[in-house]
Amino acid sequence: MGSFGYSLPASVADIIDNSISADCSNIWIKFLWNNGSPWLAIIDDGRGMNRTELEDALCFAGKSSSEKRSKSDLGRFSLGLKTASISQCKHLTVAVKSKEDSLSIGEWNLEEEGEDPDYISSSILETEDLDADCFLNSFLKQEFETIPSGCLVLWRSLDLSIVGDGRSADERRFSEKMNLVHLHLERTFHRFLNPERGFSTKNMYFNNTQITGFDPFGPSNNPARVELPSQKIRLQGEEIKIQPYILPHRSKVSEPEYKKYAGEEGYLQNQGFYIYRNRRLIQHSTWFRLIKKEELNKLIRVRVDIPNSLDELWKIDVRKSLAQPPESVRNQFKTVINRIEGAGKMVFKKRAAKISSKNIVSIWSREIIEGKIQYKVNEEFPLLKDIIEKSEKDFSKKIKMCLDQINHCFPYDLYFSDAADDTTDFVDTETNEDQIRSTIEKLVEIFAAQGFTRDQIRRKIEETDIHGINSKLIKEVVNN
Repeated sequence: MGSFGYSLPASVADIIDNSISADCSNIWIKFLWNNGSPWLAIIDDGRGMNRTELEDALCFAGKSSSEKRSKSDLGRFSLGLKTASISQCKHLTVAVKSKEDSLSIGEWNLEEEGEDPDYISSSILETEDLDADCFLNSFLKQEFETIPSGCLVLWRSLDLSIVGDGRSADERRFSEKMNLVHLHLERTFHRFLNPERGFSTKNMYFNNTQITGFDPFGPSNNPARVELPSQKIRLQGEEIKIQPYILPHRSKVSEPEYKKYAGEEGYLQNQGFYIYRNRRLIQHSTWFRLIKKEELNKLIRVRVDIPNSLDELWKIDVRKSLAQPPESVRNQFKTVINRIEGAGKMVFKKRAAKISSKNIVSIWSREIIEGKIQYKVNEEFPLLKDIIEKSEKDFSKKIKMCLDQINHCFPYDLYFSDAADDTTDFVDTETNEDQIRSTIEKLVEIFAAQGFTRDQIRRKIEETDIHGINSKLIKEVVNN
């Protein structure tokens, strides 16, 4: 039961699901290295349980997965408390109380010895048992006594993958593991931490530091984030909501904000569908093998909301970290992808469109030769064209030979590698107004020599792609 493949972050999230289902307002995640005997606790102020409910909660599959649940219930198989805990520790303690009933405590202990080598102790603790456990007694008084109702889940004798084998770096490893838990909770429960209108806020505290939600769909206050038209799918009388987003291009947000929404895996890996079950993130960053993850799609993220009544159809797993959409939904997903793919790619192609636009003369041209793309220095760019035409024949020939080498030696692979890496920063050359002014003056001279009028010259320069140029400066220089 402890080998279902739970990670520490997924295990903590599974316990928190129960807290949210119990209609809590606050959740505290507390942990301590404790000189090499670390512990971890999840505490909530929900409705709690009585002794009978606690006994049921400590039973494996104490509630049928086919039993109808509340629409807000985040549970699935009635296994999470046990499997998530046993995967991370050998000593599980659950303390509960409700407004009607006093404190009840239950345990699963895989460390107590019995006649059978696979002996597991499961029990409801009585007063004398609690008195014998000094740590638990003190912990309950300190952390749980003042809460009117709720639940406390305490993990002791943590797994070796968390605490290590006694080396000096183990405390650092424990801290790193807990940091991953923090990041996981920020994303998994962001819609509870920063809820939409009509839903109450769930406060979470990580060793007394409040957790803030991380919305993977980008900054909502940035107009460059595109919220595409939503879509609804009806399945067995239930509604599945699909909301696509296109995150802002790198040039539209600050560098720290751009890196924040890239996540540790980067934009390329974080594109795709994000599946939410009752607003809780189940699975993220997947196209379900309908399309490959591509560079031009890396800003597309699609939020999908499903109800818990469709769990069986979606094949939600025990860990609540994987989902498989039914075939009818997959077909709808294909339609959604076809509809939004072009919009996502357009963010990157807009710049390319400017380069290849018939109305803009750029120093670079994009050509398609027998289905293959080539970038070439544009010999029709006014300044370059003037140099070539006014140079002596031999010098003009040398210039064209150099341009030919530049065209054929463009470092496509290297550029693509840099552009695909979200941590790579390209130099953004500062505009020098005097230099731009000199460039415009030279263009005026070239176009005037060709017999163009003042208005024609102004339009010709406006149609020339020059870094840092603006209409006000063009008008000023041309008029002078």
